[in-house]
Formats: sequence, C-alpha cells, structure tokens
Amino acid sequence: MLDVPGGADVALAEIATAQEAVLAEDDPDLLAMVRLAISRDTLSRRNTNVPADLPAVWAMIGCPVRAAALAGAIADPRRREQALAGLVAEPSASDDSARAEAQSITDPDQQAPALTKLAKTLAVSGDIERAKTVARSIANAYQQDQALIAVVQALTAAEDTVRAEDVATSIPHPGRQAQAMIIVLRTLIAAGDATRTGALLARAEEVARSIIDPYRQGWVLGNLVEVLAAAGQTARAEAVARSITGLDRQAQALTSLAAALAAAGDAALAETVAQSITNPGRQAVAMIVVAQALAASDETARAVALARRAESAARLITDPYQRTTTLTSLAQVLAGAGDTARANELADRAACLAQSIADLDQRVQALTNLAAMLATLDDVARAETVIWSIPGPDRQAQALTSVARTLADAGDAIRASALAERAETVTQSITNAHQHGQTLLRLAKALATAGDPDRAEAVTQSITSPDERSQGLVAVAAALSAAGHHERAEAVTQSITKPDRQIQALIAVAVALVPAGDHTRIAGIAASITNPHRQAQALAGLAEALAVAGDTAEAETLARSITSPYRQAQALTGLSRALVAAGDTTRASGTTEQAEALVNSITNPVHQTQTLAGLVEVLTAASAAGQASIMAERAETVARSIARPDRQAQALTGLSKALAAAGDTTRAETVARSITNQDQRARALLAVAAETRGIHGRRLVSSALRSHHWTVSLDALARMCPSIVYTIADEVLPCGTDRAGDPQANRPGSPESGDRVQHSDE
Repeated sequence: MLDVPGGADVALAEIATAQEAVLAEDDPDLLAMVRLAISRDTLSRRNTNVPADLPAVWAMIGCPVRAAALAGAIADPRRREQALAGLVAEPSASDDSARAEAQSITDPDQQAPALTKLAKTLAVSGDIERAKTVARSIANAYQQDQALIAVVQALTAAEDTVRAEDVATSIPHPGRQAQAMIIVLRTLIAAGDATRTGALLARAEEVARSIIDPYRQGWVLGNLVEVLAAAGQTARAEAVARSITGLDRQAQALTSLAAALAAAGDAALAETVAQSITNPGRQAVAMIVVAQALAASDETARAVALARRAESAARLITDPYQRTTTLTSLAQVLAGAGDTARANELADRAACLAQSIADLDQRVQALTNLAAMLATLDDVARAETVIWSIPGPDRQAQALTSVARTLADAGDAIRASALAERAETVTQSITNAHQHGQTLLRLAKALATAGDPDRAEAVTQSITSPDERSQGLVAVAAALSAAGHHERAEAVTQSITKPDRQIQALIAVAVALVPAGDHTRIAGIAASITNPHRQAQALAGLAEALAVAGDTAEAETLARSITSPYRQAQALTGLSRALVAAGDTTRASGTTEQAEALVNSITNPVHQTQTLAGLVEVLTAASAAGQASIMAERAETVARSIARPDRQAQALTGLSKALAAAGDTTRAETVARSITNQDQRARALLAVAAETRGIHGRRLVSSALRSHHWTVSLDALARMCPSIVYTIADEVLPCGTDRAGDPQANRPGSPESGDRVQHSDE
C-alpha cells in the first residue's frame, strides 16, 4: 500500500478508525492503543523530511489532491505551514475562502506569502482596493511592501499601468518603491509609451539616488540601467552604471547593460561593455549573458565564439563556487547553441570542481544548479547522477525537488512528476537521529519509573546523543538510588559527561541516601555541588527527604539555610507535607505560612505557580479544603498572568499535576483542558491520568495516544501499568538493548510470565 500514491494516507485513515473503535469501548485497551499509535507514528515519520516546496511541485503538475495531502502530512508545524502557504487556492474576487485559509496560518512568516498571493489574485481580477487592503493587513513592513510589489506585478501583467503606478508610488520605503516603479517602467517601454516612460524614469532615478544604503542603491540603480537601455537611452544607462560606487554592483549593472544591448540587437556594443568589466568572474558572466542573447537571436556562431572567450575569463576565477556556476552557465549556452560536445566537457568539469567546494551549502547549491541545467537540456539521467553525488538524503531530496520544480516551470510535467516521486522516496528513507534519540530517552525513563533500571540503563547506553544519554542516566541513577543500589547509582552518576546532568543525578543519589542515615556520604555529595542554583535545589531536596525520614528539626534547619526564596519555599513545603503526614498539623501550619510568605519574593511567575501548587497539596492533605481552594485560585491567577504562551502553559501544567497529586483530579483536568498549547495540554492530562487511574485515567491516556506521539504517554503508562511498558520495549527495541541474562519472566504481567497484561489499579 505504501508504494501506491496516497497509500500511506489510506493506512493512516484505517489506523485512525481502529483507534476510534478502541476509544468507543467502555474500558479502552491501552496496549492496543499504544501499538496503533506506534504504527501511525512510523507511517507519519515517512513525511518528516519532505521538502516544504515539494507539495507545490505536485500542484504545479496538476495533482492538487496529492499536494494538499503531502503538505498536511508534514510533521514539523513551521514547514507544514510553509507548504500549505504555497497551496492557497486561487480565489475569485468575491470569494473569501482563500483569505480565511491564509489568515488561519498562525506563523506570520508563512501567513505573509499566502496573503501576498491572495492580494495578487484580487488585483488581477480587478479588485484593486481589496488587494491593497489585504496587502496592508500584513504586519511586517518588508513583507507588506513585497505584497504591494506583487500587486504591481499583477496589474502590469494586466496592462493596467495607471493603477500599477499608483500602487508603486504609495510604497513608503524608497528602495522597494523604486523596485516597483521599475516593474511599471518595463511595461510602459514595451507599450511604447515614451511620455510616461520619461517622466517615471526621472522619478525612479531620483528615488534611487535617495537610498542611503550604498549596496541597496547600487542594486536599484543596476535595475534602472537595464530599463534605460531597454528604453534606448544607452548613453544615460552607461553613465548611471559607471556612477555606482561599489565595483561588484557596478559590474552587475554593466552586465545588465550588456544584456539589454544584445537583446536590442547591438551585439558589438554589448561585447565592448562586457569586456570593459575588470573582474574576471563578472566579465565572464557578462559575456555569457550576451552570448545567451545572441543564441536567442539565432546568431549561434557569434554566441559560441563569445562563450569561448568567456571560458578563458572563467579560468581566472579563483573561487570554486563562482567558477562552478560560471562553467554551468557556459555549458547551457553552448548546448543551446549546438556545441554539445564542448557543453558536456564543461558540465563534467563543473561536476568535478563542485566537489572541491569546502562550504557544504555552496557545494549543494552548485550541484543542484548543475543538475537543473542538465535536466532542462533533456539529460535527466545525468542530472540524477549529479544529485546522487550530493551528501545526505535530505539534501538529495531537496535537490530533486528543486530540479522537479524547474521542469514543472518549463511545462515538462511527466519528468517533473518522476523526480517528485524520487524526492518522496528519498525522504522516506531518512532516519531522524534526534527523534530516534528522544524515543529511546523517553522509553528509558519509563523503564526506570516502572522499576527496571537494568533495562533502562541498557537502552540509555544505546543513545548516541551525549545530552540525551546523560538525561537517561539521570533517570537510571535516581531509580537505582530509590531501589537502594546506592554505590551502583553513584557509579552511573560518575559516567555522566554533561556537568549539569551529573549534578541532577548527584542530587537524586543524595536524597535517596537520607533514609539510610549515611550523612557522611550525603555531606560529601552536597559539598561537591558548587553551582549555587543546583546547590539550592539539592538542599531543598535533602530537607524534604530528612523530613520524610522523621528528622524534621534538621530538615527545618537546612531549609532555613537556603538563600533562594523559591528553593527555601520548596523545602518548607516539603517539611510541611511530612509534618502533616506525621500528624503534627500545628507545626505544619506554621511552616506552610512561612512558605506562603516567601511567594511574593519569588520573581519567576512559573516558580511562583509551582510553589503555590505545592502548598495546595499540603493544605489538601491537612484537610484544609477551603484554604487549598483559595491557594489553587491564586496559583491559577498567577499562571494566567504570564504573557508568554509557552511559559503560561508550563505553569498551568505544573498546577494541574499538583492538583491531581492532591486528589482534586476534577479541577486538575479542568485546568489541563484550558491549556492552549496542545503538547502541554496532553502532558497535563496524562499527569492527571496517572493520579486518576481507573477507567477514566485509561480513557485520558488513550485520547493522548490518539493525537500525540506514542512516547509522550510513556511516563503515565509506567505509573499506571508498567507491564505495558515492558511489552512495548520488547516489541520496539532491538535485542541489543537487553542486558544479558535479564530475567524478563520476573516482570509483572510480562508475556513470558504467562500473566495477561494488567493495569496496576486492577
């Protein structure tokens, strides 16, 4: 099915149907939901690396359904929106659907191209005022001006030069205003309107001269040179070109002048202007441009002769990238002029030279340009050979897409389709190392939580990313410490290469040592943490551990030694929790008040919310339901006051988890469902599920598995039903991640034990 166009979409639809069927059950089968989610995510991963402009290629060659399906299947939100922005339907003047579609795109950088396309279409249909309104609705000034320029292009294409000039002159930025004027000028010259051409030329030059940035001014004047030459004002064009101060921009302007002269039939003067350029690379480019114009005018002999002279100039180019692109252009000119033998030689030289380009991006661009040139010359097989020399399947897919687009632009839909198919196939073979590492990390953490630190460590050691491996080892060290394997936990901690992660593991080991009363080792670990922030975190954790162990006096002393208001409040909250559990409500009330008093000294609102949320747990445990409710409302108010959406979501997620831990799962779920960030909302609901358990908890986990990557649910599954984590680990991990002699039969509910997979609350 996957080899059939759209087959993956059918398979995904079938998986979605199966998931809905499981969710419809009174008590959803979590193991079935996990397996379905894994199958779905495996299929979806095929489209993870699809180039954002590949859907547009399919649309260009008449496959809009496939284009839309491919764009919608791209996993990365930003690239998906970029792809969808290129597929905004061409609307009628009275149709608001395209505008709604464009405005539904949340990323401003991706929304702007869609609105630009809409504005351009409205202008073509005659609704100029609405086109300008749409263009000016774009917030970014640069993108707004680009949209107005697109409107000018649409109007000039419709030969409505009066309104095009009106829109062009309304653009406030001088550089972009001059750019729009030049678009209008080209149309006026083509129409032979000498009177309006002269007036607008003078105005455009005046605006160009007012541009302060020399680089930008040179670029605009270079375009003006081309227009002046096309208008027959060659002397004035050359004067403007030579007035440009930057030598590189001046050479570009002279190249434009040479091209215009050649196109106008004055090949002799065009060659003279080209040969006056002193930079060898620019001189070669100018000669190539003139040769192209000569070939287009059927003066093939002169075109070949000039191309040969350009080849001599190209030999003086020292930059490999510039020389490669020049040779590619020369090959195209010679092939077009009938000198295919020499063109093939130059293409071979360009391919060889491209491999010597040190900068990878430049090398890929040079090879992509060469492949596109060969494809337009009907040598698609050779073009593909060049593409396969590009390192990395992701870059190969992008090159295939670029060449496919070139062929689609040229109207060659059949070969464009073949290359687009190849691009899709290549992207499906790409393994995302980061995503794979994240999957292993989450699974390792879940195995550690589920009580299998041996397997967790084996999985962690197979992770190639140092940071992700370090995160996994932190979880392993914590699990080993909690299980009483302190020496082994310390050994794991010492193997962690990331200093910050190592400190996290050391804190976990130190906290786990408290019940054993090994104060000497605890003191040694605490003293080894020199980072003030991490030291405060360690002291807070140790204070809470001492309180849980019954040493409340020492815990209080340690808590009051912490200078960070947030960490001290955290330590005092932990002490209060332990005092409530011990029945000492009077003393607990005092430490709770002290922790609450510190809240206003905490500047980070996320930390404020977390502190208040911790106090909610304590007050709930102390049967002070009224105070707990007031504290929860205060925490929610602080969280919702956070302006940044991601930080607000983080704070609300922490509050939801605390409410769930306190037993107020109804309110916890309400807070969780109010989170606008989909990923954070799922994480919050999963935390609620882990505390709720039962059928409702399993329904929450099943809902998360339906709409999110399967690994997101692993932590909740590890707490609710560890046997499912063991089963899934056996199914998805290679055998090499099992420790030798690992007694899997001893795992509760494992298939080897003969037990059915049970939920921990059954």
